[in-house]
Amino acid sequence: MRLQKFLAQAGVASRRKAEEMITAGRVSVNGQVMRVLGTTVSGEDVVKVDGKNFEAEQIYYFLFNKPARTVTTVSDDRGRKTVSDFFHDIPARLFPVGRLDYNTTGALVMTNDGDLAYLMTHPSTNLDKTYQVEIAEDFDQKHIADFRNGILLEEGLTAPATLIVRDANHLSVTIHEGKNREVRRMFETLGYNVKSLHRSNIGFLSIQSVPLGKYRPLTLDEVEKMKTMCRLRKLENPYHKK
Repeated sequence: MRLQKFLAQAGVASRRKAEEMITAGRVSVNGQVMRVLGTTVSGEDVVKVDGKNFEAEQIYYFLFNKPARTVTTVSDDRGRKTVSDFFHDIPARLFPVGRLDYNTTGALVMTNDGDLAYLMTHPSTNLDKTYQVEIAEDFDQKHIADFRNGILLEEGLTAPATLIVRDANHLSVTIHEGKNREVRRMFETLGYNVKSLHRSNIGFLSIQSVPLGKYRPLTLDEVEKMKTMCRLRKLENPYHKK
């Protein structure tokens, strides 16, 4: 990886500050001062900043099936259970990528890779997220058009969503925005009470094989595929300013 990313993962400084350290001649690799930002290093190299050794933090990637009554934060001042409580055995400070409501279950990526988190949550990426919804009332087919055209919430019109009606009370909806409680509010605005909400997919990642409250590691192929997909979607987004 690039030297500045290595330093950022080692907790030395932000990537931008690390770049300044490199160009200032404060960083050495295997005893040689490095001033070039394109320098790459591996776990075999000895990296020092101002004469002090540093090692990059190991990066972890997990797909977690979040249970209900769990807060999507690393800590909670009200003493509620958080998603981080399920990862005590992992020797790294993981954080959730995006969020799920307190009573919403399902797919959530947990990692300590800031690059992946940035790509997945940036508004211009338009990453698809699919939810399985159970409603108390029978669904009226006339509302299919509302999801396709956008539903007016307090902060404005939602982006077009894909809706599949499985039966009168069970539906699948795919969105690519990150508005707070968006799916619940879309249904509530149309007069429906949401009984349960479960995120089954994030992009190509499916939570189907992961039990509730458990997680599995992402493969390196999945991580690279997700990063590549997010970058491509960001470039293809007509509203993204280059």
